[in-house]
Amino acid sequence: MLDDQRRESIASASQNYRDVVLEQNLEALRYLVVAAEGEAEGLRKDDLPDEEIRDACLRLFSEQYGLISPDAGVATPASSLDDSVLPNTIKRCSLDGIDHGAVDVQKREAWFDAVHTAIASLHVQPDDQDPHNAVAEHFRPLCLPADFQYLATLVRGVCGPGLPHYRETSQFSFIVDPEEAINDLEFYGTRNRVVVPARGRDVLAEAFHALDMVWEDWQIAVGVKPGDGPRGWDGPWILYCRRIGDEGSLWGWRYGIREEIDYESELFDTIEDFLGFYACYNEQKGDRLEAIPLEQVM
Repeated sequence: MLDDQRRESIASASQNYRDVVLEQNLEALRYLVVAAEGEAEGLRKDDLPDEEIRDACLRLFSEQYGLISPDAGVATPASSLDDSVLPNTIKRCSLDGIDHGAVDVQKREAWFDAVHTAIASLHVQPDDQDPHNAVAEHFRPLCLPADFQYLATLVRGVCGPGLPHYRETSQFSFIVDPEEAINDLEFYGTRNRVVVPARGRDVLAEAFHALDMVWEDWQIAVGVKPGDGPRGWDGPWILYCRRIGDEGSLWGWRYGIREEIDYESELFDTIEDFLGFYACYNEQKGDRLEAIPLEQVM
């Protein structure tokens, strides 16, 4: 159980994460606005009608960037930054890195229950030749970490840095919306969410061994993938693990990110530390921030 001080710490870390992501995304939005305005000015010099240029700018920010809703009452991309419009843009586009709206606690708890059931029930006939045979049974935890469960009741989802289209194609979410999580369970069950150490003829062996290959210094008893992203097994993981060769390392839940087979983050002991890292992970800047030419939508 979490005491009040820890709950306040998690809530504060969540707000700090949102502040950092919002600052990054507003900087990216301003960059795209300036780029579009500069290109529009050049088109005006070519005597293209103002209305045609304005409509192209709005289509660019609506259809390509996903930043302007047709019914938002925004006259130009720049006006999306106006004080009267920006709060709605932040919420609708998740510019502060979370999914806004009330949390469906019943669906969230149903997802927790499904994951907990999977953790308790995933089992195959053990392989007596496996020297690590005892890991899955002896050290398997009963439930997800309390700090994760608490954060997942504070916000509907945690989607990471980046503007909408970038997040969809290139970013990994940490926590999915409860409704999406339940829909995912109905289609796939927990087989793409929970893995345990490969034992005997474990059908999850390939996926789990990929985790072992990424975090080679850690002995992992359970892996839970709470988010989504452009590539199946990549993204944030919650791992029940301990460091290999360190007698002082205790079994416990830790947080990390893997991308394909050649990248792994460090593992973080608390969700506060992980959020501090995740706020800047794969952020949309530099060569990840590219303006689309207006001519593509004209």
